[in-house]
This record gives sequence, C-alpha cells and structure tokens, in this order.
Amino acid sequence: SCKPFAHMTTLNELWISSNNIATFDDVAPISSLGTRDGACFTEVYLEHNPIYNDFEYRKRLKEMIPSLEQIDANLIAGDTSGRPAVSQMSPEAMVQQMRLLQEKAVKRAMQEKEQNANNQENK
Repeated sequence: SCKPFAHMTTLNELWISSNNIATFDDVAPISSLGTRDGACFTEVYLEHNPIYNDFEYRKRLKEMIPSLEQIDANLIAGDTSGRPAVSQMSPEAMVQQMRLLQEKAVKRAMQEKEQNANNQENK
C-alpha cells in the first residue's frame, strides 16, 4: 500500500518498484497528492509490482493522480492515455509500443474469454 506516503504533500516523485502493490486501491492513498491545488507530485515508479500488468495501468494512474507527468520513466504530460506522446517517440519505439499494446489486448481478450467459459461451466 502507498498509505505511508499520503501525508507527504511536497513529494515530487515516488520510487516504489517491486513492492507487491497489486491494486489501484493500494495506490489510492497517494492520489490526493496529485489532485490538490499546487500539486507537485509529478513522477511515480511502480514497475515490477503486480499492478504494472494491468491493461490500463498508466491511464488509470494518470486519472487518479492528474499531476503526474511521468510514470515509470515514460513522459505523459498532457496525455490522458498515460502513454508517451506520439511526437516524442521514434518510429521504432512507436512500433514497439503498438506491438506491446496489441499483445496486451489479445491477452486480455483471451483471459476474458476463458473467464466467460469458466462462468458458463459453473452455471
């Protein structure tokens, strides 16, 4: 959980990679650091936590903490998708990002299909 950091109102960045942060509820305590007037909380590093595997990880973090400009070394300033702006990416990086997003989308669809099949079997 990020609860121990919630009182740090002048926090600029937080590096908590590899800390078993699994849900957005675990991140919720620090969301107020990015929504208050004069928020200076602009960077968070949550790589290598279970939450990092969520399909909409960066997008949801940006929605929760609007002041964020960088998530896990990815600049996101002014981009509500939580991904680097296309103009900031090389063509190779853009192709890599598109492949990664496609792989995640396929994985998510397969997981949903499997879950639906399991739900049908349990009925």
